[in-house]
Amino acid sequence: MKIGVLGSINMDIVYQVQTAPLKGQTVFGSTYDVLPGGKGANQAVMMSALGMDVAFLGAIGPDGFGQMAMTAFVDKGIKPTNVVSVNEPTGIAVIELTQNDNSIVVIPGANLSLTKADVDQFFQTHDTLDGVVAQLETNLATVEYFLQVAHQKQIRTILNPAPAQAITPEWMEFVDVLIPNEHEAAMIFGDIERTELVGKYPQRLIITLGDQGAMYHDGQSVVNVPAKTVKVVDTTGAGDSFVAGFVKEYFQSNQLHAAIQHGIAIASITCEHLGAQGAFHTVKEMTK
Repeated sequence: MKIGVLGSINMDIVYQVQTAPLKGQTVFGSTYDVLPGGKGANQAVMMSALGMDVAFLGAIGPDGFGQMAMTAFVDKGIKPTNVVSVNEPTGIAVIELTQNDNSIVVIPGANLSLTKADVDQFFQTHDTLDGVVAQLETNLATVEYFLQVAHQKQIRTILNPAPAQAITPEWMEFVDVLIPNEHEAAMIFGDIERTELVGKYPQRLIITLGDQGAMYHDGQSVVNVPAKTVKVVDTTGAGDSFVAGFVKEYFQSNQLHAAIQHGIAIASITCEHLGAQGAFHTVKEMTK
């Protein structure tokens, strides 16, 4: 199974504090780490852990963070053939962990440099894909073009519209499965009650609900899929792992409900590890 992924590459600066500082306040943290991340990279890495052949299109800068990110890719089985080097700093995310929750500031950097020409080159190199996956942490026009080209080539398309950006419902014309959380869904579709909303796109719209699981419409009724109870270490990357787990099962069995359950299972494992890609080796061992 070969999946094309267009997405971001970041280095995550993760620090832990007991209580988040108020405006103008200084607090002491307990630990910090510098870890590979980026929504696209996270999804690609977890897909690789699940045994998928991943072709990745992304961008890095000419700096140490870019080299660290590439080393992490190679170590996790992804060939950086289509990772473009540009004259912008590699993207970073600053992640504050406190009381089993997180706050994130993303500085996209090189991630915004991907162009339509890069997409054309990618599809010339990879003309036999089972599906493609994208998010919104890179150049928005390039993401749209990537999905449109794949759709024209009759390659199935999955979009995780995160972080939330002002795309329109018209994107559903070239997106086969959309996976937003409830806040992202509201930004795209407006103030529509979520049970009504999933009914407008049966079998095509999955709204993730954090520790409440996920919901979709099966063509007859709204279906709620519960989350698992886990001991949370870090929720960073849980949504990305959900997408990876979903993609593996969906393209393997074409069963939406089973794919959502698998996505929740992989996301739950991620929550038990530090860092967005921290569960890679645990998930990889499971697939052996």
